[in-house]
Amino acid sequence: MIARGLRNKNPGNVRVGSPWNGLADRADMTDEQLAETEFCVFAHATYGIRVIVYLLLKYQSKHGLDTLDAIISRYAPDIENDTNAYAAHVSQKTGYAVDEPIDLTAPETMKAVAMAIIEHENGSNPYTYEIDDGIALGLK
Repeated sequence: MIARGLRNKNPGNVRVGSPWNGLADRADMTDEQLAETEFCVFAHATYGIRVIVYLLLKYQSKHGLDTLDAIISRYAPDIENDTNAYAAHVSQKTGYAVDEPIDLTAPETMKAVAMAIIEHENGSNPYTYEIDDGIALGLK
């Protein structure tokens, strides 16, 4: 079975709420996607990745969060996630310590963090060019 985030082209498992650019048109959704009520369904994974970038940048610029521990605690709150394990996984994948200040405006840093989030959320990361495209869109 394909992971929800991959099926919905929402590899960060961003919840429904904001009217994001790139949401899928209902006419183009599968029955499984049409039944989705909690998580966004995007037309293409690039848009789902762009939202990850947008959210992470907002956490850093608006809320001053600059460590993996702080960023992941906001992105995946402990009311529904094991944030310590999540941050440790992202740390292991990126090479940044959980308490190390990072600059997410640096494309390579953002790419490493976004890829680790996608892998954690879905159990794998099948994306190649979509990562770079989503980051380019999100960093504009």
